[in-house]
Amino acid sequence: MELSRHPPTCPLYPTVIDPPILKDPNILRTMEKFQRTLERDPDVGYSFSLADIVQSINMTFYDLQPRWSVIPAEIPKISSLFFYYFAGAPPGETSRFLDPSYTTSHVTFFAKNHQGDNVERILREAEAFVKDNPMEKADFRMAGGLIGVTAAANREILKNDILMQILGFGTIFIIVMFTYRSAVASLVMMIGLFLANGVVNAYMGYQNIGINLQSLPIVTVGVGFGIDYALYIVSRSVEEYKGDVTEAVRLGVATSGKAVTFTAITLVTATLLWSLSNIRFCSEMGLLLALWMGISFFGSCTFVPALLVLLKPKFFLRAVEEGIIG
Repeated sequence: MELSRHPPTCPLYPTVIDPPILKDPNILRTMEKFQRTLERDPDVGYSFSLADIVQSINMTFYDLQPRWSVIPAEIPKISSLFFYYFAGAPPGETSRFLDPSYTTSHVTFFAKNHQGDNVERILREAEAFVKDNPMEKADFRMAGGLIGVTAAANREILKNDILMQILGFGTIFIIVMFTYRSAVASLVMMIGLFLANGVVNAYMGYQNIGINLQSLPIVTVGVGFGIDYALYIVSRSVEEYKGDVTEAVRLGVATSGKAVTFTAITLVTATLLWSLSNIRFCSEMGLLLALWMGISFFGSCTFVPALLVLLKPKFFLRAVEEGIIG
């Protein structure tokens, strides 16, 4: 978190020079308040800012009595404390805390862990404090650090994960819809995909597997493999259609079920072997892909035929008449 002075509002009077903003006691007290607010979070272990330096130096002049660990109310006194602390210090040492003009400094927080939920919660608490405590002469700006970078990366990854799910499912929906000239066909065949996506995300939450760069391809790869099982069964059912949807579905499952099962077992077993790897990426991704393809196969062999029999969609007759399949 970075504290920075507002840009000058009137550059026409260069002779009017305001005192350095970081020597304003109100600004320092706001920094201290910000620290104490976020330190209430159980995962924030320690914080540091210029307010800590001012308080510690001020206490030094009063025989280290804790009751004098306060921020003085006068700007000249604060300036003196800064002079005592930074006098003779090399520029590299001083720049760790503030810039030479005393207009920009940082408030640093040290977190006990960097899990996604904790990082997001700490960031929300910081944003809420900034919103509820506006300052006239300066403002807070979210800076870098491990927490800030992690939060930015997590938000970007989550946004891309949602985008990839929308694009993946949307692409499959459009292709199947144009192939069978029916939106119902797309929805029916994607039942297994929706089921697999829900189970995989639930498993990731249960095992505390976060959404990261390695898990992003799972959706697109799983969708590509998962839709095949439904396509095989539905296509064979349409080919067997002679006016009775129920009989066509039965024959479709009976004739293509063995090939679908063989394909699914081969892919799931081969992918599941990745979970034995000592490399975490291979282990987690192999297990997730195997779970995705297994659930897709289960949904395609159970829910898809059942829905076809219950709904008796018209795309069966349309597909035969237009010669799309068969």
